[in-house]
Parts: sequence; C-alpha cells; structure tokens
Amino acid sequence: MIYLDANASEVPRPHAVELAYKLALGAGNPASVHQAGKEAKRHLEKAREEIASFFAVGSKECIFTSGASEANALILKSLEKTQSGVERPCFVGATEHPSLLANLPEWAKIIPVDQSGQHDLQWLEGELSALKPEQSPLIAVMVANNETGIYSDVTAFIALAKLFNAFLHLDGVQAFGRGWALPKDLPPKISFSLSGHKMGGLPGAGALIVSEEHVISPMIIGGGQEGGKRGGTPALPAIAAMAEALKEAQTQNWQDIEGLRNELEEAVQAMGGEVIGKDVARLPNVSSLRLNGISSQAQLMAMDMSGICVSAGSACASGKMSASSVLKAMGLAERAGQVMRVSLPWNVTQREIEFFLNAYRPLARRAKTKLQAEGR
Repeated sequence: MIYLDANASEVPRPHAVELAYKLALGAGNPASVHQAGKEAKRHLEKAREEIASFFAVGSKECIFTSGASEANALILKSLEKTQSGVERPCFVGATEHPSLLANLPEWAKIIPVDQSGQHDLQWLEGELSALKPEQSPLIAVMVANNETGIYSDVTAFIALAKLFNAFLHLDGVQAFGRGWALPKDLPPKISFSLSGHKMGGLPGAGALIVSEEHVISPMIIGGGQEGGKRGGTPALPAIAAMAEALKEAQTQNWQDIEGLRNELEEAVQAMGGEVIGKDVARLPNVSSLRLNGISSQAQLMAMDMSGICVSAGSACASGKMSASSVLKAMGLAERAGQVMRVSLPWNVTQREIEFFLNAYRPLARRAKTKLQAEGR
C-alpha cells in the first residue's frame, strides 16, 4: 500500500508513538493526587509547556482539546458575542474547514476568495472600516488550505487585526507540522488551533492556543480540567504524542519533500493533468490535481485498486464523496468534481512517487481518449 493522504492523517512519527505507548501503559489520572496521578500530571504539563513554548506563550494559554475541530468550535462559540452580550462581527474565509463554517453565528460574513484561492483583503478592509473600534471583530482563517495547500496571506491578516482591533484566529492544522514559520510580530488578540494526528501524532488530541485565555467559555463543563475551560479527563498519550510530533516536525527537511511534490506535478502536467493553485505559495507536500473528463470518484477508485491512498478533499465529512466546496468557492465549479488531492507524508520516498505516476498514466490516457471522442 502507498499512502499519499497525509493531510487527512499524517503517518505517525515513531518517537511520538513510542512515547504514547509508554504513557498508555500507565494508569494514572492527571487529576489524582497519588503518585501515579502526579506522574501523569507531570507528563501532561510537560507537553503543555513544550507546545506553549513553540508559540512563545505561557502554559495557561494552551488548552488541550480532542482535536482541532473542537478547538475551532470552542473559539468561535466563546467569541461570537462580546462580554456584554453584544453580537460580535465575525468574518471567515470562504474556503475554510467545515469545523469553522459549520459553527458560525448567523450574522457572520464570508470573506470571498479568487480563483487562486487568495482572500479578498480589500473587501475585508472595507467591512472592517465600517465598524467601531470597540466592536472588536473576529477574523478566522486557515494558515494553509487542507485541500489545495494554498497559503493565506497571514501577514496581511495580522496587519488588519492590529489596525482594526480584531481578534484573529488562525487554523494552523496543516501548517504547523509542515515547515511554516510562526510570524514574530503577532497581534495582541490571537489564537491558533492545531491537531496531533495531522503532524504525525495520534488521533484524539488537539489544542487551542489563545492569547486571552479568560475569554474562553467552556462547551464541556465538569471536572475543572484545563483551568475550567474544557472538562473531561485529558487523553494523555495522544497529547504527549502531539507535543513530540510538533517538535520532530520542526527538524524535517521539507525542501526535499517539496522537490518530490514538484516532480510529481511536472509529470502529471506533462500527461495533461492540471495543478490547482500551481502559481501561488502552497504547502510543500500538497497537490490538488484535476483530470478533465474523469470524475474524482473514478480517479480515487482507480488509485485504490492500484494500492494507492489519496483523497478528493477534506476527510472531515464522514467519508462522503462530493464535489469540492473549496474549488466551488474559488469559482472553479466546473473542476470541483474532477480533482484528486495528493498529500505527501513526512516519510515519502522517490519510489512511491514513481509508483503513483505509473498508476496515473492510464487515467491520463483515458481522459485524453474521452476528450478526443467528444471533440474537445
């Protein structure tokens, strides 16, 4: 089996798995006061400190969750209204993850994107200019898109957040484990969401990093865990694995992986395929490939029969197979049902790239024959 679906779930990193296994053998609850509980608490806080240090914040500003979807929902639900109960203006990108789009208040506005996946910052600035400073709007966007890999202009969003006293939430799920450098000059009101298994950790752990942790209103109440911000016994093995995976990902040579990705894309284009977003900055491991005339479902079935694991887009839709909402938002509706996402894992090899291309070649020939028969 060739696994090329890292954006759905990254290949677990060995050290992260070893640490999780070691902690899974323990029986201590971090909330217990006996020796086993104290040892579990020590590992929990060590993971918290390691992740907080990556963001250069205090450990209290790191809230562990079950994943990034919960972290995204938590920040949106906490900030949808001001402390005085007034509806807070909210702006979210059109190509965001479902965990953001599905948790928006009804008064939220969608930031348009162009065909290259770039947000319409001029439109957003116009909307923000019409607000009063005390309204403190919320802006929520991905650092990098999970389907296309296209980077948002984070520097521009930071500038707008500072200028208009906005709270900026950055969904960094796909970026933090793939070589993206955290900007230094951040706005005072900012938060980040991350997910362990998207970096090479294990499913079941995520985190919300928030500069003003007092603004968080818990969705899960009971037990007092996470400073009262998120009830429930923490998934210690997965949390520790997340911290380890984040640390290991920073030492990865992503230029090598980007080189393999570029090689794959050049070959696909030579066969008649199209790379979505090829002229804009993207994650080093992601290719959104369109093959005109062949449906996404047909492409995925062919790849699966060849022993290759790829996807058509986000894996957070309960296995549903539908045309990409991201491409539709980009104004590429005619391409949306003909794309395949290839996302290279941290341990991808040259041989696996060649194996994929050998399986892709018959698909490309089939597409060419079909288009010729249709006179296109």
